[in-house]
Amino acid sequence: MFAFHYYVLFAQMMYHLSFTQLIVATDKRTGMLPIEMATRMKHSTTIVYDLLKRDMPIDMKEKAEAKLVPHQYSWNHLVSDSNDMYHDVVEKVLQNCSQPQVLALAHVENKKGEVLLATATPLCKHVFRVMFRLFHTLEIVDQTPAFEDKETGTQIFYALRFTPPEEKPGYFTSLYQDDKSKNSHVEEWDSLPVEEDEEEVTPEDLSDMDAKEKLEFVQNEKGVKVIAKLTSRSDIVDAELSKRKDYNLSRHYVPAILSVHHTIQNAAYSEAMAEPSYCVTMEAADITAENLILDTRRSGGAFPKADLKGIGMSLLHLHEHGLVHGDVGSHNTAKFGDRWKTLGVRGSVAIGEMTDPKRGFFQPPEAVSLETRNVSLGDQNVGAQLVPVASDPTYDIWAYGVVFYEAVAGLPLSPYRSLHKEKRALTTAELFKVGQWDDRSLRKALRHIDDETTRDLVKKLLDPNPNARAQSMRDVLEHRYFGIGKLAGTAPVFERPELGASSESNTVDISAFTTDHLKNRHNIVAEAEANAKTEAAAAKTAEKKVASPKTTVVKKPTPAAPPKTVSPPPAAAVEPAVIKPAPQDIPASASTESAEPVAAATTTKKKSKFGMKFGKKK
Repeated sequence: MFAFHYYVLFAQMMYHLSFTQLIVATDKRTGMLPIEMATRMKHSTTIVYDLLKRDMPIDMKEKAEAKLVPHQYSWNHLVSDSNDMYHDVVEKVLQNCSQPQVLALAHVENKKGEVLLATATPLCKHVFRVMFRLFHTLEIVDQTPAFEDKETGTQIFYALRFTPPEEKPGYFTSLYQDDKSKNSHVEEWDSLPVEEDEEEVTPEDLSDMDAKEKLEFVQNEKGVKVIAKLTSRSDIVDAELSKRKDYNLSRHYVPAILSVHHTIQNAAYSEAMAEPSYCVTMEAADITAENLILDTRRSGGAFPKADLKGIGMSLLHLHEHGLVHGDVGSHNTAKFGDRWKTLGVRGSVAIGEMTDPKRGFFQPPEAVSLETRNVSLGDQNVGAQLVPVASDPTYDIWAYGVVFYEAVAGLPLSPYRSLHKEKRALTTAELFKVGQWDDRSLRKALRHIDDETTRDLVKKLLDPNPNARAQSMRDVLEHRYFGIGKLAGTAPVFERPELGASSESNTVDISAFTTDHLKNRHNIVAEAEANAKTEAAAAKTAEKKVASPKTTVVKKPTPAAPPKTVSPPPAAAVEPAVIKPAPQDIPASASTESAEPVAAATTTKKKSKFGMKFGKKK
């Protein structure tokens, strides 16, 4: 009995083996494969699909990694030689494949060594193109990320978005699709025209078209420029969606999110991906303010006033909905058609919450803390670091002023001059310049602007004291520079934090009257660090000369009289090695822009406007 069952199983196995070999066997009379005969006779897609799946060039069960197997080129025939008659069979096969399998099937070679994609007929090639798209809707333009945040593992790519086919359960799911009827309001004070969005065309079923219509559809298909943000962190996706929803941000002032996809089976896209992956698709800008400013500067033209107005309106929208952006800049403001929108709203905070010192490049002076530390020559140097402050619209207004200044003056604001090459964190020296920004710094910056109306607005935007700075973007846009008068509507009222001027919030402030002292101090420190041995020898020589009565610099007519302030000789006549200033003679600073001879320090104590004392003690 056991032998009989064994014989039956063996017979069935041999039958299936013989049947499979017969299906892929070449006909001796015609030299054709069974699938070739089926397509020539125009058999049904069911028969053709059944023949094809028995002669695939890869193991269809291995999803994570494509495994090639021997075959008789049935796949090549169907994709390249069937005149697109069975393109729906090709689509059915590819829809059941993972991304590694799709890539492998696209590069299968025929008997002549030609790659399949090079020989595929138009509609079959289009099916491959759709399957290559990320989530069947995005074609990545450049495989190199346009931006990468290594801390969060987020990558941003430029892509083309096509209308996706009907979603089928499997490798990914759509978590969000844009609804253009929501968050599309226009503010009462906004008089700019609103372009009507083009209706998204529902993908047509190619099976309902004739051959000519199908080919025309494939050749005329066009994608829309978008940004694809890829991340494995769900909190980043939630923040993008919730910030827009919770604060009712309109798509006319911030970029709209078109879709959010989530991979279910990661092997469908990359065998190396171990964590769930999300893709946030957002509309792409035509140009950023940064690039427009550079183009305007190269052409020698003037930056359009209407664009500065548009940038200001997008920022006003954020503020009047209770948010402070915290990273306003020419890199984070872009033009979409005729409208300017503010990018990066995910990191914005509610008015009154603490700012993130790590976020942004153009922080105001009140966000910079100056610190003293000892350096060579017994002097004190000043360091600077960013500190969190209570967020307020004036925080963003300063940053808008930096953009405004560069646009109208034709050059970056002094502390940020190096950032036009690349956006990076400011150095300590650059932060120090921001922290000590005062009225004198502002007057110096205004030298590059001739128009009095423009100068007046810059003064309000870049005032070092946040209490004296323009208090809202309404105030800015209602300035006579824009010529639009009073904005319509009523400004909402928020509980705003108490603002402190830079001199009050900073740990240390530098006197505005010590310009020349700072440069001379820098020269002495640089000389000392360049040649330590020479400095030591010079110091000893100076001590001997001071001890000798012959080296007395000033003779006092009446020894009994109290010492008076003595006018020093010219700087050229003074040797730094002979007359070495005491630490208290030179104010602590990291600035290297201005200078005054060391000998200008007098023996009388000086007190700056911030309460710091300079000069030798009696």
